[in-house]
Amino acid sequence: MIPTRIQHSPAEGGIAPAGTLDVDNFTVWGNPFVVGEQPPQTVRIYADAVPTALFKELAGNSHFETSDFMRYIARGEEVPDKATANRLYRAWLLDLREARPKVFESLFAKVREAKHLLCWCAPGDECHADVWIELAQEADNLQFVLDATSNGATFASAGDGQYSVDYRKFESDHQAAARHLAAGGDVEINDGYYDAEMGEDIGGSYVRGEYFKGDYEGALQSLSKDYPNNNFQLIEK
Repeated sequence: MIPTRIQHSPAEGGIAPAGTLDVDNFTVWGNPFVVGEQPPQTVRIYADAVPTALFKELAGNSHFETSDFMRYIARGEEVPDKATANRLYRAWLLDLREARPKVFESLFAKVREAKHLLCWCAPGDECHADVWIELAQEADNLQFVLDATSNGATFASAGDGQYSVDYRKFESDHQAAARHLAAGGDVEINDGYYDAEMGEDIGGSYVRGEYFKGDYEGALQSLSKDYPNNNFQLIEK
């Protein structure tokens, strides 16, 4: 289920619709990256104090952009705005998902069960609840693909044949793909089809790392603009 975001409404007596999960900053689903404050060193999730910097547990493979990690996590600069707060929160949640999967799933399962996510942010404003909604949408999209391919689903190609879509290998997000491109590696886009009968890929696209080597921001902007809804496979050198 993909929840929608709704706002606290004291004028209505504070009664939320059925299926609502409160995710404001007084709950464990709150954003620890608060505008005008330094990021905390740990985040309390139930009985667990989880480090903001899960960098070591991930052997350096963090979802934080290097500049963000150095400024806000390593040096503890104040978070300047909500857009930055949400960017940091998403990176931390993705790190949490990999470094502490049980802790992440304890939170994410409730989000996936909810019809609405409740916060104080006004509609149209930046809100950390949107980060949870994005993650739920991404998980829903991935599960649809996994279910379809595992059941032998077929999809019409541009021609007359029927092709099985195989997206299971495309698991990397835009930030991971951009880091790979900036390091000189190539990435494959999940816009191709797999011909099960012939056993070969049909029409997949590639982005070459030679054009973005050393330019993470340029790679990220290009991928986000040209392939906003795609995942990627990292091609090893």
